[in-house]
Amino acid sequence: RQPGGYMQANLIIDQFIAQDRRNFQQEHQNCRYTSSESDEERCEVCGEVWVKPSKNSIVKSSGGMHNFMRSHGIRRQPGGYMQANLIIDQFIAQDRRNFQQEHQNCRYTSSESDEERCEVCGEVWVKPSKNSIVKSSGGMHNFMRSHGIRRQPGGYM
Repeated sequence: RQPGGYMQANLIIDQFIAQDRRNFQQEHQNCRYTSSESDEERCEVCGEVWVKPSKNSIVKSSGGMHNFMRSHGIRRQPGGYMQANLIIDQFIAQDRRNFQQEHQNCRYTSSESDEERCEVCGEVWVKPSKNSIVKSSGGMHNFMRSHGIRRQPGGYM
């Protein structure tokens, strides 16, 4: 008999639990940003808020529309104003993407918690007990047998 069979079984169970948590996080990674058209977005974990800047505020920061157009190589003509507005829309969209990128790691604050809630859709992942995993396999000995682990002294770790 080799020592550590039960310990090996418990390590496999821990891996199952960790994978279950990662699956939950993967399923809910896109829940955070429910509306791409909203003028406000809140990081549900840290609470920071992104507010869509107005086109006027962007134009004013350049010293007016004509200065904005000039700084981007756009001529003052009817099609030029449309082009300037498209560039401003791209600036706003990039600002939102930057906010989302900065907060992508906020969602899961505690990797050791027994419960995790998706802050957007509300679904909850609850860490399964080792006992429930073992029972679903028909007991510890069946679990060990199905994973190629021999029963060995050392007790249940």
